[in-house]
Amino acid sequence: MENTFNIGEKIQFMSVTYKGASISFNTREGKILEFSKPKGLKACIKSRNGKTAWVKISELRKLSDKSPVNDVFESISKQN
Repeated sequence: MENTFNIGEKIQFMSVTYKGASISFNTREGKILEFSKPKGLKACIKSRNGKTAWVKISELRKLSDKSPVNDVFESISKQN
């Protein structure tokens, strides 16, 4: 996948957490600080709370795009 993002760009991605038998889906927002080297397959994202995380480029979306959580629920509803 080609990287179409820039450093400083505001993005969103889906975070999945597991706790016992429960699964939680959350949309996270942040700003791109840097890309991994040498291939740039991941981006370092700084969240609004100041924490940073490395996220795969393929999981990122621009803020103007539809939420990734919406995509999950749409795909589930199409299967049923």
